[in-house]
Amino acid sequence: MGVAALVLGVACASTAQEAQRPSALTPAEIARLTELSEVAERVRLAYGAGCVARPCVPRLVVAEELQAVAVWDGPGFRIWLQRRALGPGVEPRPAVAHEMSHWLLGHTEQDCATKPFECEMAANAEAVQVLITGWALTREEAISLMYASLMAGLNRSQPLRGHDTPCREVAVFAQAFNRPLPACQ
Repeated sequence: MGVAALVLGVACASTAQEAQRPSALTPAEIARLTELSEVAERVRLAYGAGCVARPCVPRLVVAEELQAVAVWDGPGFRIWLQRRALGPGVEPRPAVAHEMSHWLLGHTEQDCATKPFECEMAANAEAVQVLITGWALTREEAISLMYASLMAGLNRSQPLRGHDTPCREVAVFAQAFNRPLPACQ
């Protein structure tokens, strides 16, 4: 990933994940990754999350291929991002806010193994506040952005690992935030 990735604090990965890593980021991708790292720090400070060990916020690690735009890796204290999420015209904020919410809510694989749907719904709801805090969106903008992102997920044929069907996830979010229920109900 080069010197730029080291400056951003990108973590080492397992051998399988290492093979997925892009060899070099473009200046535009580095700028987008830097912005996301700055947002993570802003959110940490706003939430009052202490810093007992370095790094204080999850590392953002880029991979060529992931099942989702972003993936929380609690044991590695990092958020994996699909490289395409750093490209022009791609909206990574809802996915990054959702994964940051797992961190802020203290979700672990052990805790969420028995209640994955509850963990995912809590992260979706908390992502609204992360969008407000990290990107200075209004509550309405944050809810609309998360809702649009979840609605876009209805095109997936299979649920993401740990998630329920996209339709059920949208329906729960829609009910909680007073949005129209998806037609798939």
